[in-house]
Amino acid sequence: SEEYHKSEPEMWKYMYEAHGDWLVLKYASTDLRDRLSRQFQVSGIPQLIVIDGVGRQAVRDARQDVMGASSSTQVLTTYHTWKTAAGASAAPQADSVAQLPFGARVLIRGLQGKPENNGLEGVVQSFDASQRRYVVNVAERSLSLKAANLLQLLKLQVTTTEKPTEEDPWNEAEVAEFDEETGDLLCSVGDSEKVKRRLEPAQVRLNSGALVAVHDLKGGKEWNEQNGKVVGFDETTQRYTVQMTSDKSIKIKMDNMRLCPLA
Repeated sequence: SEEYHKSEPEMWKYMYEAHGDWLVLKYASTDLRDRLSRQFQVSGIPQLIVIDGVGRQAVRDARQDVMGASSSTQVLTTYHTWKTAAGASAAPQADSVAQLPFGARVLIRGLQGKPENNGLEGVVQSFDASQRRYVVNVAERSLSLKAANLLQLLKLQVTTTEKPTEEDPWNEAEVAEFDEETGDLLCSVGDSEKVKRRLEPAQVRLNSGALVAVHDLKGGKEWNEQNGKVVGFDETTQRYTVQMTSDKSIKIKMDNMRLCPLA
């Protein structure tokens, strides 16, 4: 706009050199620019505001969210937060297949509003389908939290063999923490202390009951960024059977699943 750029060539130079593939108002559209600036209280650039499907402001200072997201996991969590605020989250599923079970142990993570709760362990009490939030009991307090802010403290199987077979030893482990910077899981193996390891997908076996977020499917894209529950593993095909709804399951590789953050 004229207020922020002295000329139209300067505006396009900024868009090409310092901007993503975003839409831009025509340089001469000063009336529309001024109306939008007043409506959303724009006082300078860059400014990032998330709006919903009817043009209402959903997140005012989204730029600050971006500045505070220092890892790919935090970026994904921020993105899900924006979608929820704008009312663009996936519609609640009709059954409880893709929900954390009541009584599940979880670790709170990724909270920006009340970061003092990050790292606390809690137990899932219930699920509010209308708000898509879990009620979690933490030290005799009840918190209402999104799935993306909960890490399941699951039991799973791990091996140090790079290309494991059925004959290779598998050790029981339990998820203990999640490294926001690297995306690594910190697990307790047996009775030993927590040991941080970067394991390839083939070195991890999820047990039935684990809740996972499906992502990056080429076929069955409608299931991307939805949660499902692991119900089995096929050693021959190296694929998990994941129950998405009460009457629909899919078979996918570990590469297309993540434990954290959930959708």
